[in-house]
Amino acid sequence: MGLDQAWDNEARSYKGPVEGNGDGLDYRVSELEMEGCNLQVFPTAKRVVSESAVDLDKPHDGLIVYVPGWGETTAQTEGGFLQSIYQVLADKRVFNPRVVGVNPSGRGTAEYHENRDRISKIGITDELKDTKQIARQLYEQWLSETFVAGEVSDVTLVGHSMGALGTMAFAEGLLEIAKEFDDTRINISRIVHLMPAISNFASLKFFKAVFPHVAESLKQRVQNSGYLEIPRQDHYRMMFENEDIDPAHYDRGVPDSAKRFLDLLTNRRSRFEGVLANLKDTEFFVLEGAKDRLLPVNMGIRWHNYLLDTGHASHHVVGKTFPHSFPYKNFREDQSGELRSFWNRVF
Repeated sequence: MGLDQAWDNEARSYKGPVEGNGDGLDYRVSELEMEGCNLQVFPTAKRVVSESAVDLDKPHDGLIVYVPGWGETTAQTEGGFLQSIYQVLADKRVFNPRVVGVNPSGRGTAEYHENRDRISKIGITDELKDTKQIARQLYEQWLSETFVAGEVSDVTLVGHSMGALGTMAFAEGLLEIAKEFDDTRINISRIVHLMPAISNFASLKFFKAVFPHVAESLKQRVQNSGYLEIPRQDHYRMMFENEDIDPAHYDRGVPDSAKRFLDLLTNRRSRFEGVLANLKDTEFFVLEGAKDRLLPVNMGIRWHNYLLDTGHASHHVVGKTFPHSFPYKNFREDQSGELRSFWNRVF
């Protein structure tokens, strides 16, 4: 079974635990059962985790964890985006890296989509706690063997848009684990933020882009029920500047929380001061899209400057060919080249 067959467009979810091989990669989808999950907030305790490698059964020479953004799943990055990472790492003689995708809040499960009327209650704080718990449970189930055995010397965390927030929560979870266990060595060498939605406040540009959906979000918050799904046409307008995108990208996304959507309007970067203090040796890479119609370039540059001001190594790159998101397929040649150039700089 290849990557395309692991996702059900109609059910807007992964097809459950599956394993297969496609596009030259081994692939596995599994589900975590979250311990202590608050089912008053989340519609399910299941969390989808995707894994890929050239060979999942052989030792790995790199670990990359990807966290998707609002309304996204890891299934949206299993096409050209994922292939670009493997191509660049192979050129650098990293032949069998393991790429792990985490889907917080239950996104990508059938239960999440079937109970989507309940997801309006999920806020940013809820999802960040959830992402941190995913890091802990992954460690307890199989990541511990990686770190204790020294199989992988370092970790790269990658987050898109609001997923940049998730990388910080995942990092916090890993750092806490390293403190608890003497035989655990975890080196978070890189954190990559793609079109990051991290700032002291959202911009007027963002507000204008999402204005048609703000009223619906406010209504759902008052009613404490419902879900927010950006219509396909608006999705393409905001994410891709109305470029000709394969419909598979939209179909691999999911409805998301109105509360989390509104939280972004007042999201504060200061919530990460504690974890940043323990990431002094981590190198940050911030990529923004020059054609981004959702977030202005200066939102990412502010985050980049904040990292520099707090003593971190940070690199800011503007992708001339990119809007806010990455297509599942249909990468243009200039986009593929620019993305590979960015990964070359990261790795």
